[in-house]
Amino acid sequence: MWNPDRRSGAAGSFTVQCKFSSRETSLHLSDLGDELKKADRLAARGLATNYVLMTNRRVSAHSEAEIRGAFLRLHGLTEFFLLGREWIALKIRESANLRMLVPRVYGLGDLRQILDERAYAQASAILSGLGDDLAKFVVTQPHNRAATALVKCFTMKALGAEDLVSRWNPHEPRQFFWVDDAFGTTQYEQDLSAVWNRAWPHVGAAIRRGARVLLTSRDYIYRAARRDLKLGAFPLISESQVVVEVQKLNREEREQILYNHIKLGQQPRGFRRQIDPFLKVRLDRVTGGEGKPPPAPTYSRLTWSVAT
Repeated sequence: MWNPDRRSGAAGSFTVQCKFSSRETSLHLSDLGDELKKADRLAARGLATNYVLMTNRRVSAHSEAEIRGAFLRLHGLTEFFLLGREWIALKIRESANLRMLVPRVYGLGDLRQILDERAYAQASAILSGLGDDLAKFVVTQPHNRAATALVKCFTMKALGAEDLVSRWNPHEPRQFFWVDDAFGTTQYEQDLSAVWNRAWPHVGAAIRRGARVLLTSRDYIYRAARRDLKLGAFPLISESQVVVEVQKLNREEREQILYNHIKLGQQPRGFRRQIDPFLKVRLDRVTGGEGKPPPAPTYSRLTWSVAT
């Protein structure tokens, strides 16, 4: 089944014929004698209920009407599609993925997209490389929503403001930029704020074009950076914040995290024996006793498929 224009569809068997020419010429019915014979034989065998003719040659309205009529007169052929030079060019312009798969048809405007493929691959490798650390992660409903949203984006781990600006593609609205430790790793780095201040207009433009941007920072580093950041130039940095207060996790969440880290960790046996008397009651409560999962309403099935 095929629904090429989202209004009318075609179903059955399909034959696709490509009529290529290295010359800048138009296509006429007289050029398709061999194709008509082939289509007749295929339709008679039930292999061409629908016939699609693609060509890089130009097709006038008059020629299209003649060609369509000739094909539809064949017995057993019920639908005919003629996709000419203009249709192919339109699809190439509309699809960045198509251009990515066929580098020869890239224009200069897509050069950045080619280079960024390596950055997308790097981000995927970083996420995949987290491995065991992610296995210890306690999955929550907000995490699932965030993961679902990320699937729909091209995720890129930018090294900083300048990297984000250089890799932003105005023609790709699904870019997601992830900048970790945006204002310093363990302490505030003042020069980073100066770079972000110069980048705010570009970051704002990227977001207006559909890009997503996530900056992460430890709270004490961000508080120090606020003194030097031009917050008025980019109000979103004050208006769109999520503060993760790990000290406010409830008891069940803390027990689940502790259980995951001990079960999937690499602590020495001696250490585990030493802490066992202090953890046995709590871990039994988390696992349901004897290492068995608790009833489904207590923890999500996804959590326990990871934890056990």
